[in-house]
Amino acid sequence: MDKESPYFTVKIHHGGIMFIKSNNLVYEHGDVDYMDNVHLSNLNRQLLDKLVEGVGLDLPIGFLYKKQRFSLLEGLVRIRNKVDIAMLFNDRNGATEVDIYLVAPSRTYELE
Repeated sequence: MDKESPYFTVKIHHGGIMFIKSNNLVYEHGDVDYMDNVHLSNLNRQLLDKLVEGVGLDLPIGFLYKKQRFSLLEGLVRIRNKVDIAMLFNDRNGATEVDIYLVAPSRTYELE
């Protein structure tokens, strides 16, 4: 894909775990799927929800994207709405691929 193209590939990371190791955020043991030829006008929360179902995960789930040229620790941004999706597109700076991480909500357990 051309860096000037309005189309890009979404690299979807799912099923792994995130943890801090030596002051760095690390993501391991996950799978990666790709959604090619995505245009900003087609990328929305409904499409992301369908993507979650397509990889066999249950909703609700959180969406994080990693800013270009940043580490996971410094560059993860939560995707909540169309404004966040537009920021993802603008942040790519000509990159042909963006990274989105699917994260399950935390569960809190009450101990008796």
